[in-house]
Amino acid sequence: MRVGAAILLVSLPLVWACASSGAGGAGTQAARHNPYVISSEELQRANASNLFDVVRTMRPEWLMRRAPTVLLTAQEGNIVVYMDRARLGDPDVLRQISPSDVASLRFFTPSEAEAEFGVGHMHGAIQLLSRRH
Repeated sequence: MRVGAAILLVSLPLVWACASSGAGGAGTQAARHNPYVISSEELQRANASNLFDVVRTMRPEWLMRRAPTVLLTAQEGNIVVYMDRARLGDPDVLRQISPSDVASLRFFTPSEAEAEFGVGHMHGAIQLLSRRH
């Protein structure tokens, strides 16, 4: 009897963890999102006429400039936007692009952006992936 109780005590938390993880649950998948990516599914659901409004609504933190550094305040720049690997400019360029024109968007932190695109990304970068990509 003690062995049966011990097995029950050990297995009960495992069963509870599996049940509460939401694996296979219909409503949990939609609630989860990658904070660094706006997927094609999210773009399809977006009720916006341009990508700036999509980002402002879905991932507003992407548009926030980080606090300037003391040493480089005059050279800080802005968040840089790329279409695939081509530099487009600052986030205002997103106002000219329709959500249907891209497959997805990805945000790069400053260190990731510098590793991916080179120096000059003190506030990060947003990369638009074209549909042909």
